[in-house]
Amino acid sequence: MSGILGILLIGFIAVSAFAILGIALMFLLKSEKWQKRALYLTAAAAVIITVNYAGMTPFYMVGDLVAAALIGGLAIVGVLVERLAKDENRVKRFKLAKILVSASAIASMILMMYF
Repeated sequence: MSGILGILLIGFIAVSAFAILGIALMFLLKSEKWQKRALYLTAAAAVIITVNYAGMTPFYMVGDLVAAALIGGLAIVGVLVERLAKDENRVKRFKLAKILVSASAIASMILMMYF
């Protein structure tokens, strides 16, 4: 049993490292193409962490499952905001998408670590 939990812990640490790297790259890179790639990497990491958390949570803990779904949904909404942005509001929407995905990644890591 402890072997499986160790593998899950190592997987969580690896995905969290990708999320932190993605957040840093999203705000530090100048190229919009690479910022978008970092956005997708961070959103994928946030969704993976929340799905992993929801899979480990017992079904009678409905509040935790709803919180995981909302946090994962926030990353998906961030990607949709970025994809559906029109030309006149593209810069503002991209910044909003980066903030939504970053918040989702940070919240999913906090949820997985402490709850």
